[in-house]
Amino acid sequence: MRLWPVLAAVSIVFAGCSVAGESAPESAPADQRQSEVKADSDLALASVRTSNLVDEVTREEVFAQLRQAGINQEELDDFARQVQRFNGNVPTSSLISEGFVPLSTTENMDELGIMQAAQEKAAPLTNCRITTFTLGRELVSIGKTAGADDSQLFFDAESIDTPPAMFTAGERDAFMALYGRVSTVAAKDSAQHAKDIASYFVDHQIVFASGKASMVSVFMHDNIDPENSAMFIGHVGLLVENEPGKLLFVEKLAFDQPYRASWFESREQLVTYLRSMYDDGPDVEYGQPVIMENDQVL
Repeated sequence: MRLWPVLAAVSIVFAGCSVAGESAPESAPADQRQSEVKADSDLALASVRTSNLVDEVTREEVFAQLRQAGINQEELDDFARQVQRFNGNVPTSSLISEGFVPLSTTENMDELGIMQAAQEKAAPLTNCRITTFTLGRELVSIGKTAGADDSQLFFDAESIDTPPAMFTAGERDAFMALYGRVSTVAAKDSAQHAKDIASYFVDHQIVFASGKASMVSVFMHDNIDPENSAMFIGHVGLLVENEPGKLLFVEKLAFDQPYRASWFESREQLVTYLRSMYDDGPDVEYGQPVIMENDQVL
């Protein structure tokens, strides 16, 4: 039985890679504070330019950047097939038709129409984790895959295992270890959360290659069960810096939402963008996300 019809309802809680704006209702003061934060982030992100990889010219520009950063042709071919399968089966009229445009342009995207078409026509769907691993699986080595907690990766596993399988058996094991749950404290202690992530990397012998391409991960805090609290990569993308001050971030917003490639001026601007999407602020019952580039906190 296919799981896609219920994916949208539970992906926020269990699988991450969600779209913005799907958080629980807040009180009026919190709403006002969030409005102020949004205004600040909108200003900080005014120079960001983004694309949904709909047109061939823009796709080739992005692929050229990935190629220059050392991404192998096999990975690029796999990524190209995923993009073409998704964009070829969803309505693209509300997406960016060509080139790179201001980020604010994406606010009118037909999320519901895209979601319905994706679930009906574009399977097997991919998310941020699958997309980033497809492109960046040669950028990271995992010496110890055994013992990883992959309990939140059931949707990922279904997509990966749909014939023909996306990855080899060894790559699948590496995927599950890279994106496994990281045990941590229930307290809202970002410093401790970062230490526990670092320990997880050591325990599983996770080593990232240095170069022009890197993985940027948003580790989210799950303390619903205080005795089983964990950090979990709720969003991730591939960052490319072929020239100083020109950073290209490639991501998939969600299983049933579009690809996005965006130009940023700095890592600080990228962090602002990611927090605008995935950080609910300090006044909730769980900790704020820890954002990392490879194994370093941003």
